[in-house]
Formats: sequence, structure tokens, C-alpha cells
Amino acid sequence: TVYRALNFLLDNGLIHKLNSINAYIGCSHPLRHSQCYFLICDECGEADECCNSHLSDAIKQTTEHHQFQTRQTTVEISGKCRQCAQNQTDE
Repeated sequence: TVYRALNFLLDNGLIHKLNSINAYIGCSHPLRHSQCYFLICDECGEADECCNSHLSDAIKQTTEHHQFQTRQTTVEISGKCRQCAQNQTDE
């Protein structure tokens, strides 16, 4: 039952699955687009949803060039958020 509910939410653009941290996150702007980018902090685990039309355009051009039909795009970028980086320099 839980997996059916998660699949329903995923299919309807209400949540995203972040494979790198094995987690689901609510979409900050559901149903508006299918391409999202996440900045994921290795220290605190915070995941920020981002949009970038230039990156979306580059991905679209690449998939079209390879005649690949995209269903969904989720880019996960790991690193350290501003808060955690600041905390490290304060120590």
C-alpha cells in the first residue's frame, strides 16, 4: 500500500525520489515541470530543490540529439550547504 501511494505521488509530480540518499521529498512547485535539480548537503542532509532553464535546455538538447524520450529528470548534486560550510569555518 505504501509503495502504491508513493508511486501515485511520483507519477503525479507531487514528490521526488532522491536516489543518492534513498529518500522522498515533496515538490515545492508540483505539476509545473518534470525536471528538478537538488543540492544535497553531505553534512546535514538538507536537500534544496532548484530550477535552471539553461540546464533544462542543455539536457533537452542532449536527449533530443540521442533521440531519447525523457520521462523524468532528477539531477542530484552533493556537497556542503552554506550553513554547514560556515559552521566549519567558525570552529
